[in-house]
Amino acid sequence: SVVTLEGGVRVERQRVQDTLNGLSANETPVSANLGARFKLSDRYQLTASFARAQRGAQAQERYSNGPHEATATYEVGLDVNGGQAAKETANNLDLRLEKTAGGLKFSIGGFYSRVNDYIYGELQDLNGDGMIDDQDTVDDSGAPTPSDELLLLNYRQADATLYGFEAEVSGRVW
Repeated sequence: SVVTLEGGVRVERQRVQDTLNGLSANETPVSANLGARFKLSDRYQLTASFARAQRGAQAQERYSNGPHEATATYEVGLDVNGGQAAKETANNLDLRLEKTAGGLKFSIGGFYSRVNDYIYGELQDLNGDGMIDDQDTVDDSGAPTPSDELLLLNYRQADATLYGFEAEVSGRVW
């Protein structure tokens, strides 16, 4: 066959609770993908895929509000102080050319991802000097205390774009 198509859909049900503070979230992330492989010859093929993937914020990303000794941070989640986390949604496109036969094989491709409401942890520059250092620390209650041990980390959401290229070469050594 010259063209092969594949696809899939995934539906999840996610419930995250903070029983200590009476907070909860219910989400239904939906993901789908579609891919095609075009056989150009006995040695070459072109593949293309599109995927849309969603994920809900995890409990730590939503409800953290205190010290995390292992990472030396004081973490504040998205749903703390009246916030509300949105589902992270990524739209991904991947294109690839492959040589699949012969002594030398290769694959070269590119990808582009647009992520809406990307979830990440951001260390805070409390004194505004443009650096995250021991002057930007807080105590176990989250109060600014220079030269303490915990850096303040707030979970945030923002749109992000990721793109790049990948290449692989393989062949017989002898």
